[in-house]
Amino acid sequence: MVWDYEAWAGPLTRQIRIARESGALSVLPVALDVLAQALCVGGDLRGAALLIAEAGAVTQATGVADRFVREAHARGRAGDVRPRPAR
Repeated sequence: MVWDYEAWAGPLTRQIRIARESGALSVLPVALDVLAQALCVGGDLRGAALLIAEAGAVTQATGVADRFVREAHARGRAGDVRPRPAR
């Protein structure tokens, strides 16, 4: 597998910007979490934790109840940035 970090992070950053500008809060938490995963792979754990916290705040404020985001937010609050085991 060839890894292209910019090809992963670039579109996600753009998606987050568009979601914020348009007020599309239902997609924002998921996009933030996926970008946080990219940052983890790139070694930026602090940046990833900030994105996970933001996703959690948006989820809490809007009532968006996405299981994926809730789990990521819980890991971020606990300071646990290890990957989840495969199911």
